Amino acid sequence: MDDDDEDIDLEAELEQALEEEDEEEDRAGNVAAADEAAAAPQPPAASAAAPPPPPPPPKPRTAAESADALAVASALDDAERQRQEKARLKEQRKRQREERDREQDEARRRFQEELDQREREHDHQGPEAGGAGDNAGEETTPAERAAAAARAAAGARNRAVAALLTDEQLDRYEAFRRAAVARSGVRKLLAASAGGGAPAPAAVLLASGVAKLFVAELVEAARGVAAARGAAPGAALLPADVAAAFAELDAAGRIPAPAGRRKPRLML
Repeated sequence: MDDDDEDIDLEAELEQALEEEDEEEDRAGNVAAADEAAAAPQPPAASAAAPPPPPPPPKPRTAAESADALAVASALDDAERQRQEKARLKEQRKRQREERDREQDEARRRFQEELDQREREHDHQGPEAGGAGDNAGEETTPAERAAAAARAAAGARNRAVAALLTDEQLDRYEAFRRAAVARSGVRKLLAASAGGGAPAPAAVLLASGVAKLFVAELVEAARGVAAARGAAPGAALLPADVAAAFAELDAAGRIPAPAGRRKPRLML
């Protein structure tokens, strides 16, 4: 029994010694590995603000994509040219409108000055005639005073009419006042109708005024005919329009004919 106990103790001591030796070897290996890791060079630390990677190269365009890009660029260029052309035309129309307004204002001013001048002449004509009559020992007759009053009333009426008319109507009124029938032709026509005698100046003046009114009525009727056939406002009258207007006036009994003579015809 004593021998067996001794053997067991020896074995236990031997195992303990082996275990201590293994632990010592493990500790020595760990220390060596730590020394090798410390001695090895360490890699540099990565920068916190690293630059971004470069963008990928652009993808080459195909032939269809290039054609579409050219078409879009051409369309944009055309749109820009059209916009510039519209702006230029708008500015040109603005300048033309301003110039037309200035011309109308100037014509209206001249027309008003003409009316004022005529009124002043009519106002001074009565006193001057009265003074001449006093110097000659005569007084102004009632007929002269009535004529002066009629001229003053006509001047006031013309100013009132000019104030009520629009620009277009005022232009037409000024054109009507400026228009006149040639008195030489009227004088020849009256001389031929009277058998060759020289007509009186008052008769020539009266016939010229009547002819002017007739022409105005004929032109107005021709404008109505042109509008009925679809002509643009302000377009030039055609001979057919004037002939149709003359026929309408004749049918309405507005073209008088002397007794025993043929009714006059329109010669175009």
